[in-house]
Amino acid sequence: MNFYTNDKEYKILEKIALEAKSFDEIINNMDIDTPTLMISLTELELMNLIKQINNKGDYKNGNK
Repeated sequence: MNFYTNDKEYKILEKIALEAKSFDEIINNMDIDTPTLMISLTELELMNLIKQINNKGDYKNGNK
């Protein structure tokens, strides 16, 4: 695990490592509530580890 992330953020990164995922796909495959997911996604974006690729809430790995 990267020292920049917590367990929830690491699991999110694993979900979108190979391909972009929508917000719904991420939340449906994780045991996490919506506000916590939104906070985690924002924190990952601020660290440039992920990117939101459109206004529909699709996210991808920040390195791709």
